[in-house]
Amino acid sequence: MSEELIKAAKQGDRVSLERLLLAAYPRILRHVQIKQPTILKGKVGPDDLVQQTFTQAFLKIHTFAGDTEPSLMKWLRVIADRQLQDAVKALNRKKRGGDRKRVTAGADDSRLQLLDILAGNESTASRQLSRKESMQALHVAIAELPEDYRLVILLRYFEGLSLAEISEELGRSEGAVRGLLDRARVKLRDAMGRASQWLQ
Repeated sequence: MSEELIKAAKQGDRVSLERLLLAAYPRILRHVQIKQPTILKGKVGPDDLVQQTFTQAFLKIHTFAGDTEPSLMKWLRVIADRQLQDAVKALNRKKRGGDRKRVTAGADDSRLQLLDILAGNESTASRQLSRKESMQALHVAIAELPEDYRLVILLRYFEGLSLAEISEELGRSEGAVRGLLDRARVKLRDAMGRASQWLQ
């Protein structure tokens, strides 16, 4: 990672930030896997926590004060640690008061289905990547989506909710949710193309 990319990312260059996060993905994933408390295992996947970390990085890159790779990695690990803490708190709240059932077993299948939808019939860069690299690009691309699009993608493909359940969750008609999901997939497909070009 170069200082030029970090500087550009801090100034709002999304492509530079994508490149930085793609390069950081394996280390942040390892960090989360190592630090993930037993209470979260089987309930919240490490990929979900990395996704949340990257979303926060996209939203807060302007607050990052460093200018080197080590300082960026430290900043990302701090964000990841907060996501871990928040996940434990959320799980404890769910245990006390109940909450909707989270899909975990089929989540990977839903994400692979999303990758296939995004690839379509075209020979895109994401289709040519290995599954692992495609998932990295997917998490970075989702993190940079506008909030409504990110939410509908996460609810549909990460939590496995039906259109009716998403409609209820968002307080919108099923038709509006379907349209939002279609637009979100188009945006995500574009972002995946950009994100995947930096993977080797």
